[in-house]
Amino acid sequence: MRQQYSSAYKARVVQELLREEKTVVQIAAERGVHPNQLGRWKSTAIQGLPSLFDRRDAAEVLKDDSGSPTSARWMGTGDRRRAIALGRDDRE
Repeated sequence: MRQQYSSAYKARVVQELLREEKTVVQIAAERGVHPNQLGRWKSTAIQGLPSLFDRRDAAEVLKDDSGSPTSARWMGTGDRRRAIALGRDDRE
């Protein structure tokens, strides 16, 4: 039966790969995962990076407790410039 790994585990391994402190073969041996599999995880992660910066996706991730995007909550105040400035501060 094949081993299945959680997304969190894959993310930790990919982070380790991206640090480049060890070779892929070293990490594979330590983790008990084939080096080709690590390469596929890394490729998948790198291909998915641009979507992390997509505004539509970010709005879904950054929802407040009421379920509405935080930017929409501030836009409802009527002071658009204040909302934009607050959004910039929140990202820092």
